[in-house]
Amino acid sequence: MNIKNVGWSALLGSAVLLAGCGSSDSNNSNTTSYLTYYNLSANTAVTKLYHDESLQASVAYQGKSSRLSVESGTNTIELKVDESDDVTTTLYSADLNLAKDKRNYLVSVGTLDGDNGDTPLLFTYNIINSNDLDDEKFEFNLMHLAQKFSQTLTVDVIDKDNGDIAKTLTLEFGNSVTEMLDTDNYYFTVEDSAENLLYTSAGVTFGSSQFYFALVDTQLNNQDNLTLVYLPDSSNAVTEYKNPDLKSYFRVYNSAETFDGNTLTLEGGALDGQKIEYTNVAADALAATSNEIEPGSYSVSLEGSNIIKALYSFASGVDRTVVFYRDEDGVLDDVAFTNTSRPDTTNHQITFVNLLNNQGDDEVDLYFVSPNANFETTAYRLTQRELGDVARMAIPSNTYDIYVAIDDGKGAPKVVSQQLGVKFGTDGNTGDWVLIAEPTQDTDTPVQGSPSTIRLLAM
Repeated sequence: MNIKNVGWSALLGSAVLLAGCGSSDSNNSNTTSYLTYYNLSANTAVTKLYHDESLQASVAYQGKSSRLSVESGTNTIELKVDESDDVTTTLYSADLNLAKDKRNYLVSVGTLDGDNGDTPLLFTYNIINSNDLDDEKFEFNLMHLAQKFSQTLTVDVIDKDNGDIAKTLTLEFGNSVTEMLDTDNYYFTVEDSAENLLYTSAGVTFGSSQFYFALVDTQLNNQDNLTLVYLPDSSNAVTEYKNPDLKSYFRVYNSAETFDGNTLTLEGGALDGQKIEYTNVAADALAATSNEIEPGSYSVSLEGSNIIKALYSFASGVDRTVVFYRDEDGVLDDVAFTNTSRPDTTNHQITFVNLLNNQGDDEVDLYFVSPNANFETTAYRLTQRELGDVARMAIPSNTYDIYVAIDDGKGAPKVVSQQLGVKFGTDGNTGDWVLIAEPTQDTDTPVQGSPSTIRLLAM
């Protein structure tokens, strides 16, 4: 049995090879500049990037856009957030002078809130033609975006094979450094101005290219951490290099009421005791805090169920929820998603987990419908979700009717469960939420069309 994971970023726990993002843009451009937006503003679950009044990308917190090609010169760039179905608020607007054949990273750090917030940062880099880059060199670009840590950080680039320091870099917050280094396998350490060690990475093997990295703030189990991330220029991915010395964290949602109160046993993990037991695993409940565990592989057993010594891996620096649910045959299966940590704001991330094994082969749709919209016009929907799927979306504070429906092509969609008049905001549900759709009654013989329910649980 395998845990299917859903999260914001890819995790690399060991040495990896970076081939780079290509350096040939300048072969094809005389008047083009390139812009990427990176969203590190926790007060916005999703920020919308506009160029000359045209929507270019919707970027989740801790995510980035794909590279945008624009005409060099002055460009009007805006960052906006949805306040309701038909109201979008501009949080940043600037006429940026984007020079030709340059890579530009626009980064919102801290609070994105117009004049009342932190001004986004703009970093501009030269593009090196791939023919002009030495085969045994790579360009390393590093931004200091870790607002919660020292204004000045010292980064050692260390040869993984012999432990020698290849380069020491000093960065001020909001600035970037660029260094040409020999292609090799390196790891990184970061110290603050008092020489306290804040971070150590796993090994990374660099090929010949240009690379864009950043030091950023993250939260794990309600504690601030410094993390190194890789920002590939050619995609919207963000790769996070967790500190391998961090613990792993998890909590459980048990959808199978038959196993309510049973014991979850983990064995292995290269631990002295080799066994950890979590008693009284409640059904249909989500703990407010996670369990701390040493990273590693464990055989996992849920008392009384078919999950017996199933081999799971728990990675360092990851906090996730493991969901046990019944598949279409009534057999216990699992899915996992990464837990998020954001302050309470006027927008909310919804993590939707479809556990409806009583709908046959039909996929389900999720609608959040505010008073001035209907299910056909609402922008807040997730469609065609199969059993065991996990998906995320952001909604602004408002009052919503929530519908889970199936569309079998025979007339209007059929509602299988609903909650009406649900308030999100200061006078209702604050923060981010998990929405689980599951059968009302737990059974190992699913009945198609049987009653279903929605559970709305605080993240």
